[in-house]
Amino acid sequence: MTGQEGEKGQEGRTSSALKPILLGAASIVVLAVIVGGIVLWLGIYRWGWDNKVTDAAVRGLSLPMAEVNGSAVKYADFLDDVDTLKRFFENQVAEGMSADSVPTEQEMRENAFNKLVYGEVLRQEAAAHGITVTDEDVEAEYVQLVEQAGGESEVEAELELLYGWGPETFKEKVLVPYIMQNKLADALKQDESFGKASLEEAQGLLDRIKAGEDFSELAKQYSQDPGSAAAGGDLGWFGRGVMVQEFEDAAFALKPGEMSELVETQFGHHIILVDEIEEADGEVTQVKARHILIAGGDVEEYLQGKQDASEVEKFIEI
Repeated sequence: MTGQEGEKGQEGRTSSALKPILLGAASIVVLAVIVGGIVLWLGIYRWGWDNKVTDAAVRGLSLPMAEVNGSAVKYADFLDDVDTLKRFFENQVAEGMSADSVPTEQEMRENAFNKLVYGEVLRQEAAAHGITVTDEDVEAEYVQLVEQAGGESEVEAELELLYGWGPETFKEKVLVPYIMQNKLADALKQDESFGKASLEEAQGLLDRIKAGEDFSELAKQYSQDPGSAAAGGDLGWFGRGVMVQEFEDAAFALKPGEMSELVETQFGHHIILVDEIEEADGEVTQVKARHILIAGGDVEEYLQGKQDASEVEKFIEI
């Protein structure tokens, strides 16, 4: 055997001798990782650990904090929403809001959790109705918002200041569920059973007015327009382009003292009574009117009912 071969043999023998030690060390590392993971899991789910270390782990591992009808709600989303609320109210106090008006941390946590559950119920209901939100839907809504705000830089600055968000986070957390809920509302309107009770209530009030009951008194008692109900439904004077199209068309077609049949808009069913009109060149330019609003099937109430009936299993105490 040459010297070089002897050295190789010696290296081989050394490696063989080290194998049990290395394997033992590797086993200890693996065991430590497993034990550490179990301890972390117990700390988060059983002992309620909530600190920077567990927060980082939660965000990195996408751990669930609850299930809504069997679908997971991520703990990381909950922590992000709580942080957002804290930042928002800190900014409000800096802008002059009384610190006494700021919700407690527990209230913020409950608010964040309820919002996540509501969002998951919305997602499930949208899926059940075959509703999707496309990138094009989101971009169109965002462009409209940017135009109304006066530019993208203004929107980005406001989002960063108030929430610590960039545009993509805003789109995900706000615009997607907003569009989804609007699409769900449109889909529900095609369901005859949705809003049936409000239609029957509005028709009943119309019949009572026709039978001689006082319009203003019924408006005070039953109208669901918070801006006019206390004043007997009085809307004052308004011109064209102020009200939604269906309401405007009906109001401007009435003569003084005339009352409409039921008028359906996105807000529900209206009964409109025109008191006075102003004309120019034979055209009605303004009307003075009262109305009674019975809100149609409300998608938020619908979703709240679905949320109340949902099976929610919390893995972590809020």
